[in-house]
Amino acid sequence: MIIGHHLVHGYFKRALSVGALEHTYCLAGLAQLGKRTLARLVAAEFLGTTVGQLRQHADYLYVAREVDEKTGERKRDISIDQARALRSALGGSSWSGRRVVVIDEAEYLNESSANALLKLLEEPPADTIIFLLVENEALLLPTICSRVQLFSLNPVALPEVTAGLEKIHGISTPLATECAAFSGGRPGKAITLAQDPGLLAAQHAALAAWQRLSQESFADRFAKIEELLDIKTPEDGVSVPLSDWQLWWRAELLKNLQLTALAGGPSNGAAVSNRSAAELVAIIDATQETASLLRQNIHPRLALENLVINF
Repeated sequence: MIIGHHLVHGYFKRALSVGALEHTYCLAGLAQLGKRTLARLVAAEFLGTTVGQLRQHADYLYVAREVDEKTGERKRDISIDQARALRSALGGSSWSGRRVVVIDEAEYLNESSANALLKLLEEPPADTIIFLLVENEALLLPTICSRVQLFSLNPVALPEVTAGLEKIHGISTPLATECAAFSGGRPGKAITLAQDPGLLAAQHAALAAWQRLSQESFADRFAKIEELLDIKTPEDGVSVPLSDWQLWWRAELLKNLQLTALAGGPSNGAAVSNRSAAELVAIIDATQETASLLRQNIHPRLALENLVINF
């Protein structure tokens, strides 16, 4: 049912078996890494049901950002009204004697909604477990962080992702291997790609475009930034799959190091993607720096031009 994270799951199973579960946990890690799947699996085990029946279980409460009816997009924050509704729901009696709460993307709790939940997080009702799911625990308010037990989930080894796609989802070995390679160790990403041939093709096309870009002149690189990264105007922002590419470059670096180790020393220039380990490290560092600049609202064109210079 779950791909990877078996050590963390094992902790919860042991704690459950001896009645030693804490009240509040935070599962932190990249999007599509398996945080939600792990939380649901532990919730089902705690409530004595199956993951498939969990959504209909009266004592399973799931909170996430609501969808704006006008725009169809998720709202900016988890609102104080949602926090108050959760508090009210937990104030009554449970149906099974146990309850599980999952707050997805908990970094989107604003100051008001977070403050409304502080006492609940510190002292939940008896036999209640609360999971906060976040991509980056540093974005949680300090008052929240101090009240949770943190588990940081790492990317899953690619062979394990491949095996999980084959055994759990019945995906053929060639397709599973291909999707795992694009996943960056995120099982959810690999599953999405395996189920959507169009998206997988788009990943191939985008990666090929980035690779071609690295072989072109600086002038051509700058000219193609808009085409590749869908920049319209500075006000519209920029859609950049930097996390995907950073993870892919890391996978290429790992392959390079493995080949070097097998060869018994530095390669003779036949590095993965025709790049040395040092060049791959430089690209990874530049990609990470660019992602940080974009989060700081640095002008997208300047940030991305700086990135492609490093290619």
